[in-house]
Amino acid sequence: MFRYVALMRAINVGGRFVKKAALRAPFEQMGLQKVQTYIQSGNVLFSSPEADKAALEAQIEARLAESLGFTVDTMIRREDEMRELVGKRPFPPESIPDDATLYISFLKTEPDDEQRQKLLAQSSQMDEFHIDGTHLFWLYRRHLGKSKFTNGKVERLLKMPATRRNLTTVNKLAEMLATL
Repeated sequence: MFRYVALMRAINVGGRFVKKAALRAPFEQMGLQKVQTYIQSGNVLFSSPEADKAALEAQIEARLAESLGFTVDTMIRREDEMRELVGKRPFPPESIPDDATLYISFLKTEPDDEQRQKLLAQSSQMDEFHIDGTHLFWLYRRHLGKSKFTNGKVERLLKMPATRRNLTTVNKLAEMLATL
């Protein structure tokens, strides 16, 4: 059995409100096991014998569209990927002020060189970016509301869906997967 987390884009934002039970139901109907949700932002943990993440993502997206009545871009990560992710520190600790926040955007696919360069060129004193495979580390050096950068801008520059979580949420999801 593999342990996974499904990270859904745009759940409970922009008028797309879904209760945890309604989000869990399609996963349970698919026969996935140990289904749990975490907070209201579209995080579903589960176990499955399926090793093919792309196939699983496609099945989940189809089931969610059928169940919820709208398309939900979904990025799936295995337990080992999440564990590895929480151990990465792409920004030197001395460069991170106390009021900064680290976010991780989960990308649908790995950006090509042109996409990477377009995004990395947007780094500034306030927003700094680091791409590692299908993950974008995004350091806000001030309050999020002061940044001119949004998840939508990331998606436009990379030409792919992305969903963002703060480091606290990523750490909690990795912890939950370890005990699922």
